[in-house]
Amino acid sequence: MKVLKNYFWNVSYQMLLILVPTITMPWISRTLGPTGVGINSYTASIVQYFLIAGDLGTALYANRQIAYVRDDKEKLSYTFWEIFWLRCITLLVALSAFLFFVFFERKFTVIYLVQGIAIVASFFDVSWLFMGMENFRITVIRNMVVKLVGLLAIVLFVNESSDTLLYIAIITTTNLLGNFTMIPYITKYVEFKKVDLINIFKHLKGAFILFLPAVAIQLYTVLNKTMVGVLVNTDASGFYFNTDGLIKIILSLVTATGAVMLPHISNAFANKDMVTVRKMLYKFFDFSLFMSLPIAAGVAAIALNFAPWFFTEAFKEVGQLMFLESPVIVFISLSTVIGVQYLLPTRQNKLYIWSLMGGAILNIIINVPLIIQFKVYGAIFGTTMAEFCIVLLELVGIRKQISIKLLFKNFSKYFIGSFLMFMVVFPINIYWHIINGAAGFLILGVEILIGAVIYISMMFILKPTIISENLSLINLFLKKIKK
Repeated sequence: MKVLKNYFWNVSYQMLLILVPTITMPWISRTLGPTGVGINSYTASIVQYFLIAGDLGTALYANRQIAYVRDDKEKLSYTFWEIFWLRCITLLVALSAFLFFVFFERKFTVIYLVQGIAIVASFFDVSWLFMGMENFRITVIRNMVVKLVGLLAIVLFVNESSDTLLYIAIITTTNLLGNFTMIPYITKYVEFKKVDLINIFKHLKGAFILFLPAVAIQLYTVLNKTMVGVLVNTDASGFYFNTDGLIKIILSLVTATGAVMLPHISNAFANKDMVTVRKMLYKFFDFSLFMSLPIAAGVAAIALNFAPWFFTEAFKEVGQLMFLESPVIVFISLSTVIGVQYLLPTRQNKLYIWSLMGGAILNIIINVPLIIQFKVYGAIFGTTMAEFCIVLLELVGIRKQISIKLLFKNFSKYFIGSFLMFMVVFPINIYWHIINGAAGFLILGVEILIGAVIYISMMFILKPTIISENLSLINLFLKKIKK
């Protein structure tokens, strides 16, 4: 029940993360244009390098460590403060390096300084404590309030192309506010403890191990935005930013289980309950396939006409990029289940790291020639291939621990349902152009509804495990609706 509650809260927050950009992304695209969006994307990607270096893998490491000791308040308190001060030290080093970089930067100096507020915000980020304690309610409610305040500020104050700096300031300061408001709630779980420097740095090795995959992830996500901005132009970086951002927002619905299940499975592993660990892997891998395949097919089906309607004609190219990147939804959802929900909780850090490093290395090798030859399309292809490589390496790595055949037991059924949905919705989208205004929203809604009906109908016909095992509950629910 606790897992279901946490999943509900996390999904509610993920839905807000979809709703807010649904308003802000087209608003910003229309007011700032490709250049403004591109400048934000390019400068934010640079700041992310310092932010990742400052985090040093401590957030993910802390989530897991808190889950291991959450039943002992004394150990929990010491663990929290040791990791908290370690984060302060590493982030302070990163902030100093960032300011040194800005001192020599001449083109976007002021914008970089405002983007740098994101590094300051990380000092107050204690969400890892609540996630490790499996209390997502506090984090979600606070973040919801801050996101809505940010949304209101963007709509009220960002109205023309010259407001790029103001937009960045709103994003970074609301993030700072959201993190800061979490601080008072830590006293519910931990007491203040005076910790020795040697005990602070004892966490450095464990955090650094998780820092390597974090760096790998940045190499094929943030680096792509930087490379497109350098090798093509900032407008192309804006196209990539909107494409990848929208795909990742949609993807968040599927990967919401990752943060929820990490502490739960970590605690089961700490109690040597491997039966539960493997059971959860099979269940959530199947759930990810059930969700990600139709979502990817749906995105591909509506992408070409959706992008110019959502972002304006100036971003028409984003539609083609979304079509090409849609498989990433499947690849990331599966790699999240294996990596975050299985490898990390069971302390198989090396396999997790090498899988991510493999994807990053592949991305670096193919990205430069692809971007030079095919511009932003090359970056999208590189991203897709990197994500596929990661999930493939993870599957090869765990093949002797679990049954690959059992993981993909229902794959063919989900694929058939998704493929039929695509074959119907795609020609409708091409023929039935989405127009501006409420009429366009209605057309889009009809297309999504048609796709959903086709997929759900096929699931009841093909009866994959997720349907057959819960058929009695579904029938009971339908009977109540009829009454």
